Amino acid sequence: MDADTARSALRITPFVVWGGLLVGWCIVVLPGLLTYALGSPTTATVDRCEVTVSTNNEGTTSSETTCYGSWPLGTGRGEGRIEGGGWLNEGDRVEVRGTTWAAATGEVPGRALLMSGIGLGLGVITHLICWWSFSRELRKAAQE
Repeated sequence: MDADTARSALRITPFVVWGGLLVGWCIVVLPGLLTYALGSPTTATVDRCEVTVSTNNEGTTSSETTCYGSWPLGTGRGEGRIEGGGWLNEGDRVEVRGTTWAAATGEVPGRALLMSGIGLGLGVITHLICWWSFSRELRKAAQE
């Protein structure tokens, strides 16, 4: 890698690392938080939960549970996805904060905090590895 390339890589690393993490956070964490923050306290009936099992190229299996239900909202009703619900809740009534399109259990803020912490940790590690690597390449190019 020549000096100009290493210098450019060093310059854009923060934008790529932290911008990518911010986009991921907005896709994964923000919807549940907004539902929890904007929703009205109510009790939802969990109608059904779907467990999706997937296997990656290395053979590692993971699963994701998505629950759906309905809840009263003032004079109307809300219906849709219940963020933070699990398959153990199927058929039960759970305390949520709901909008007309989604609801979120009290577990959502804690999960958001955990996911944010994990994202920050990964961002710091990735940023340091890229910074160290590109700085080393810049020093090597300067010596040549």
